[in-house]
Parts: sequence; structure tokens; C-alpha cells
Amino acid sequence: MSHVFIIGEAGSNWIAGTPGPTPGNFARAKDLIRAAAQAGCDAVKFQCWSGAPVYVPNAGAPAYLGDGRSINDVFADNALPLPWLPRLAAECERAGIEFMASVFSPADANAVDPFVRRHKIASYELGYEALIRHVAAKGKPVILSTGAATLEEASAAAAWCSDADAPSLTLMHCVAAYPAPREQANLAVLRMFGMAKAITDYGSVLMRGLLRRPRREPMPTDYGLSDHTQHPTLCPVMAVALGATAIEKHFTLSRALPGPDHRFAVEPDELRQMVEAIRAAESALGDGEKVVQPCEQELRQFATRAVQATRDIAAGERLVANGPEANVAALRPGNRKRGADARFFSQMVGQLARVAIPAGDGVGMGDAVPTERGVGRVM
Repeated sequence: MSHVFIIGEAGSNWIAGTPGPTPGNFARAKDLIRAAAQAGCDAVKFQCWSGAPVYVPNAGAPAYLGDGRSINDVFADNALPLPWLPRLAAECERAGIEFMASVFSPADANAVDPFVRRHKIASYELGYEALIRHVAAKGKPVILSTGAATLEEASAAAAWCSDADAPSLTLMHCVAAYPAPREQANLAVLRMFGMAKAITDYGSVLMRGLLRRPRREPMPTDYGLSDHTQHPTLCPVMAVALGATAIEKHFTLSRALPGPDHRFAVEPDELRQMVEAIRAAESALGDGEKVVQPCEQELRQFATRAVQATRDIAAGERLVANGPEANVAALRPGNRKRGADARFFSQMVGQLARVAIPAGDGVGMGDAVPTERGVGRVM
């Protein structure tokens, strides 16, 4: 299968103390970049918010955070300093890992675009048509998370990407809970994504939306998992087995640190375990072609049944399966010369041996000739 793209989601876990562009916060961000690179992730992702309104002014406090702070204050405290973008991108380049940043407005996308190879949009922005069209028109691959959304909503977002000529789309199945209960992970959705992908030559997910792209090739589309369950490997590995080509997982340097995203994130050792497990699953999946593997060749020759001589057969002698004249059977050849595959046995019975065949040796397809009305001719 294709390479699974693994994203380590740093989120707001770069905040080491007082929010803002402090040296301590930047040092934490660098530590997160290094941790993701050392774990083997393909990319490390932050969240970029430039101050454009996200919530209504009196939105209140989210219950899941449990600290009573207004969600608008949380956003303001967790805003990644925009002057850091080139510095973080440079740190990622030095660490050998791709830099990514989720965006929440067209202004965010404009700020991030010079420093990213692809754009990521979070689940809660899935219905924000202006943002999705703006990002898709940037000419870079788009990754859309689909948490807390229906199939119809995901289809509409895919159509906007297609209409704006996004070069490709990856739809990320996601359950938007922090943490997400394992029993509600609903990974079977990936089967549906996979069936939709198989409908078209170019793997377009959610055909109803993508067919709005008239007289053009369908937008190349893949699917993946943005995982919020707490187990480091279970859901990511299952997702890869179901065909996911991208995995995203929140990580932190320590779950004991204060902040909204630490408690459900994996720690560096667990992130490394996840990457290793995904790579192992990726390797085990193979290419999907049912062929004899190199490791099977020896036993295929030794132990799978073939057309074998049960006694010495003279040239010109008819191949007989039953009775006192029987001279061939479908047997495992062991170390003797292997004959034709056993599936050809009934076809070969009644033919005439072209050459003498010692007892135990195989009768190949070229070792016998058909007869005409029961009369054979040895060449």
C-alpha cells in the first residue's frame, strides 16, 4: 500500500507558562518538533489563529475543559504567535519533519500558506464554505477532519474543495470528543469511505459532492483517521487495516502538564509506539495482489499437490488415474520433480506420456499430449 502519512498534533501544547511569544514557549514548541521527528512522524502540526472571530462574543465556557474559562479567552491564550511561523518551519526543516498548521479563517490560511506543503482544516470548520474554498484554491493538498459531522456535511465540504480545484483531498474520520470513547470510535465509517473511493478511477470519496466537478477528472481523494481515543495504537492500526492513508494523533511531552490538550494526548514514547505499529501494519498489508510470496516458494514446490507418477511411466503410455493400470495421482512431490498443478489433473488423465517418467516424478503439461478419440500420438 501507499505510505501512511502520520501527523503528530502538537495543538496548543507548546504553552509552557504564560501565554504568548515567550522564550519558554518557543523552547517547548521546539521540543515538540524534535519529539515528533524522533518518533518517526511525517509532520508535526500546530494551530494558527490570527484573531478573526471564531465564537460569538458571549459563547461562554466549554464544559469539557472544566476550568470555567470563556472559550474566547482560551482561543486568545492559545493563539500561536504569527511571527513564529517561519521560525517553526525552519526548526521543522532542521529536524527533518514537515511543518503543518490548522487554520480557522482565510487570514490564517494566508499567513500559513508560505510555510506549508498542505493545508489542514479542523472538524468544527467543516461547514465554513468561504474558508474551505479559499484554502482549496491555494493549489495545495487539503486535509479535512469530519468530527461531529454527518455524511451530507462531509460531502458538501468535499464538493467545495473539488469546485475550487484542490489538487487532492484527504477526508479524516474523526470523533470530536476529548478523549473519544473507544466504543464510539466508529471506525467502520472508513469502510464506507473505502467503498466510495473505489467507485471512481481516481479514488473520489463521496461521489455525490465530487460529481459536481463537470467535464474534469475527479479530484484525487484519500481518507484517514484523526484519532482522539487514548490508546496509542489500537484505532490507528485498525484504521490502516481499513485503508487509511493518513493518521493524526495529539501528543504532548507529558500528560501531567497544565493545559487543555495534554490530558488526552499520547506521550513521546507512546507516539513512537504508534508510528512503529502503523509502519508494521503498513508492511503487513502488502500490495493486495494474491500471488505466491517469496517466503512460500520452497513449500509451494515441496508440499502443494501436483500431477505425480505413482510408478514408472513409459513414453507413449496413457495416463491413468484409477484401477490396476493407474500410474498418476494428485500428490505432494516433496523433493521429487514437481509436475503440473493438481488443478490440471483431470484434464491430463487420458493423455499420452511424451517421455519416460520415473516413479515419483511429476508429469508436467509438456510431458503429455492429448489424444484424439482415444488415440494419442507421441511426438
